[in-house]
Amino acid sequence: MRVLALVVVLLAGCAGTLDKSSITRVDSDLTVLDYNDITNRYADQPTFVDVGKRNGAGKMLIVEADLYGPGATFYFPEEDALATIEIINKYFDWRNIAIERGDTLKKELGKASSWSQFDNRFRFFSANPSRHLLEVKLCPLGCSSSNNPVIYFDEQGARELKTLLLALQQGDLNTRDSDAIYQ
Repeated sequence: MRVLALVVVLLAGCAGTLDKSSITRVDSDLTVLDYNDITNRYADQPTFVDVGKRNGAGKMLIVEADLYGPGATFYFPEEDALATIEIINKYFDWRNIAIERGDTLKKELGKASSWSQFDNRFRFFSANPSRHLLEVKLCPLGCSSSNNPVIYFDEQGARELKTLLLALQQGDLNTRDSDAIYQ
């Protein structure tokens, strides 16, 4: 019975593997923030956005960020774009309330599928009473570790992520097929 359960888990992890030849750079101004403890502020980090197709599944938005320490890659599948957009809209609503009231808080916004057995967990995070960030944490199997990659978006970044997810869902991402140009 344990062998069967292991086989099912392994096969589920293989479902929707990324077709490396389908990865294409997306024109985007999306910027991830990361906390710099030397300057004591959240700073823009080099951010790269791609779109790729999964074998036997849909497309996914891929966000890579060079963070202080190890970099991070986050996946936003096409089929969960609406759930993620709803969470981003909730962030905007809470942000407006928190600014109006002068509140600071850390509070879960929700979760959406990432890839295979991973989830993206979203949290509202106040850096101060006037600066509120959207935190995204990549969580495998329940998110029990504090070492999971985390990225932050300010209001502008959250708007850009929402725009990218809408374009992904509508099949309207502005991509650059560099391989066709540089042969």
